[in-house]
Amino acid sequence: MKSSIPASNAPNSTSSVSYFVDQKKGEVNELKQLLKNITLERDLKKKRDIVKKVIAYMTLGIDVSRLFTDMIMAIETKDIVMKKMVYLYLCNYAHKQPDMAIMCINTLRRECDNEDPMIRGLALRSLCNLRLESVIEYIEQPLRKALADISPYVRKTGIMGILKLKQLNDTIIENNGYIDLLYKKLEDMDASVVTNVILALDELLLSKGGIQLTQKIIMYLLSRIGEFSEWGLNAILDLISRYTPSSENEIFSIMNLLDPVLRSSNCGTILATLKCFLHLTKHIDEPNLQTQVYIRVKPSILTMLTGSTSELQYVLLKHLELILQQPLSKGVFDEDYRQLFVRYNESSHVKYMKVVILPRLTNHSNAHDITNELIEYVTDVDRELSVLAINSLSEIALSIPDVATMILEKYIELIDFNIESIQREAVKNIACVLRRYPQLRALILPSLPDYMKRLDDPDACAVVIWMLGEYGEHVPEAPYLFESLINRYDDDMSNPVKLHLLTATMKLFFVRAPEVWSMLGRLLEKMIEDSSCQDGRDRALFYYRMMRTDLQLAESVCRRSDLLEDSRDNNDRDEEGEEEEEEEDRSGYCVLIDETCSTESSINTMIPRFNSLSVVYGKSAAEFIDPAYRLDMSQLSSKMKMFAKKKKTPSQRTQAVPVNPTQVNLLDMEMYINNSSTERVHSLNHNEISSTVGYSTSHEVNHPRGSNAGNGADSTNTCGQIESSRSGVVSQTQTQTQTEPQPQPLLQLLPEEFQELWSGGTSMMYASQTPLVELFSGQFCRLQSPPELSSVGLLEELLTNHQIHTIASGSLAPSNQGIKLFLYSFKPSSIASISLPGGHVSMAVYLLQVVLEYPSGIVNIVIKAASKTTEKELLEVTNALVSSLEVFGVN
Repeated sequence: MKSSIPASNAPNSTSSVSYFVDQKKGEVNELKQLLKNITLERDLKKKRDIVKKVIAYMTLGIDVSRLFTDMIMAIETKDIVMKKMVYLYLCNYAHKQPDMAIMCINTLRRECDNEDPMIRGLALRSLCNLRLESVIEYIEQPLRKALADISPYVRKTGIMGILKLKQLNDTIIENNGYIDLLYKKLEDMDASVVTNVILALDELLLSKGGIQLTQKIIMYLLSRIGEFSEWGLNAILDLISRYTPSSENEIFSIMNLLDPVLRSSNCGTILATLKCFLHLTKHIDEPNLQTQVYIRVKPSILTMLTGSTSELQYVLLKHLELILQQPLSKGVFDEDYRQLFVRYNESSHVKYMKVVILPRLTNHSNAHDITNELIEYVTDVDRELSVLAINSLSEIALSIPDVATMILEKYIELIDFNIESIQREAVKNIACVLRRYPQLRALILPSLPDYMKRLDDPDACAVVIWMLGEYGEHVPEAPYLFESLINRYDDDMSNPVKLHLLTATMKLFFVRAPEVWSMLGRLLEKMIEDSSCQDGRDRALFYYRMMRTDLQLAESVCRRSDLLEDSRDNNDRDEEGEEEEEEEDRSGYCVLIDETCSTESSINTMIPRFNSLSVVYGKSAAEFIDPAYRLDMSQLSSKMKMFAKKKKTPSQRTQAVPVNPTQVNLLDMEMYINNSSTERVHSLNHNEISSTVGYSTSHEVNHPRGSNAGNGADSTNTCGQIESSRSGVVSQTQTQTQTEPQPQPLLQLLPEEFQELWSGGTSMMYASQTPLVELFSGQFCRLQSPPELSSVGLLEELLTNHQIHTIASGSLAPSNQGIKLFLYSFKPSSIASISLPGGHVSMAVYLLQVVLEYPSGIVNIVIKAASKTTEKELLEVTNALVSSLEVFGVN
């Protein structure tokens, strides 16, 4: 009897077929199967959930590009929510599937004509966001049609589409007249469309300094200023802050039109309006006009301070701090000092800023109120707030003598606190107050011996030592305190304490010599032998040698005799009028506290960056923006990286393209040639020429055949022959010995040689070089603050300091809207050499043309050098150029 095989164990007849079928169960594969399910077409809600899940995976970083074909099939739907999600998916993955993305072009173009303006704008935005150069020809027609659409949303989308089109093809914008079209759209009926036009034009014309502002454009925008949103207002105010009015009447007209904007509830709008006022008033000579501006804007700023979030409050306080540094704002905000008192529920960063600002609002009438308020903050549990309050009290004491005694007494009380940070700051500020008011020393001197024993912080100890040395004649225990320190002098003592101890002991020696001379000798010996403090060793040697040479000179150096005279004068001046005393108090304020008195140059640098992060960070944009994202000098790095990528093929690099000499005439732009360059006569030895052009003397010099390098007379004859051939440019003035290097001339180009090399030719002196080729041409950088055109001499001097010499310079004809310079430089090179008297030097010549446009500050350059120049060698020249331009822009 045959046993039957159970059906469950029978071999699977389809196993060979299922082996080639993908049975993998994954998230993306499941979504792919669901999107292909035909039954979902009848259930719109389920299909929307599936598409939503695809977008969620895409947002989480999961690669769902395999669903591209299925998502394209889902584009044909009337559900606008699903349509938005599908468009988002297509824009994200179109660059990975360019061939498949073409399939959705017709659908997108068709929906650009949809009846619903929301769908028209959505389709146009998605069409421009595909980021495919192959679709440019399909974009232009819907884009132009959208600019004339009846819906403001579609017109706004079309304007942004022009910016996206520029990223795909830079030349198509100007060639097809989009710039003129955008200027016409400034008159659009919808304010939001005008806002987009302003932003688009500013970015499209960035290389030309942004949108070209005229009185007609500014007045037109101001006439409609009530129609714009807060975002649009900020865009218009940014334009006005860059506009230079033609007359005072125009300035006052603009300010009157801007005055209602100060009633805005937006913090950025108020600050942008203030920036415009400051920009406009600087063109008027009336000194009190800016004070009136501060008075007018004060209610708006104080209102925003009380009703804004902590972040906006911090930004406003940083701008208020900058405003209070202006001399013309003095006294404007003083009467509102109570609004800057710290509240218990405020954020820490807001509290800190208020404590920093309060001393700037202090005057004789409110000094006691502000001082008492700051004294309350000193004992706060927040240690940083306590330290800031202590420092703020010191600022008030230095500027208002009436409260100096009260503040000094409070400092003495704070030292009794067993909190190291408070003790340290209190002692430091006591020293500052004593420097300003030496007559108050009687309050602190009796406690100094006790402080010397109690304080452990090195910085606090150093300050106490300074006070003991300065007023040691009034402290009987001073020599014995120093002696105990000298006896336990060791390497564990901090360097600041060692330096202060040496200086204080020297001062005390000249007023109490019998008690100090022995310990001073031991201290000098220990510090001279101490290798752990090099500054202390040098200072000890200096004092020792000075005392041996001239004891009176040493006393005048160490003792502050002028301070003692000032203290006596201050005691006598107590009976005089208060006005004279206040003037002298103010005069000494900036000398003692440098950190609280910003220089006028730094303020002038910050005002143009008003209403920006530069104010919040307290530094220029170049100091906190990553170099990869800067738009000015940092473009150098990206330009030079492109140099390596855009190098020509070897066959192209071996030849230089000759240029017609008439096309490169140095006088074609009304330029003047420095005639003195042809009359210079230099005579330098080889070491001097090496240090001048950066060439190391360790390089070997290949002497021509038949020359006697070691013979001084022969060297003279050789140089004399070359001198006659060079028409007096090189002169031989001294004879070298056999062991000395041969005399070399200063490397220099004559105008005719420069023009010959610029045209693609060669020169006798530089015959060993191949013809020069153009390595870089285009926009190099943009100066944020271009100086006047008359300061071209300063730029030439800066370039000369970096071994970049000017062959010709002048203004751009016919409107003098810029300067143009032709420059040359010699740099060490491994691929080129130059013939000099006595041999060849491994140097390469670089020719540069620099055009600085004004007032945009755009710098365009052309660099010509040997075709095999490496990127490193080219960067040496460009780094020197950018260093000069940075200084030129600041000045």
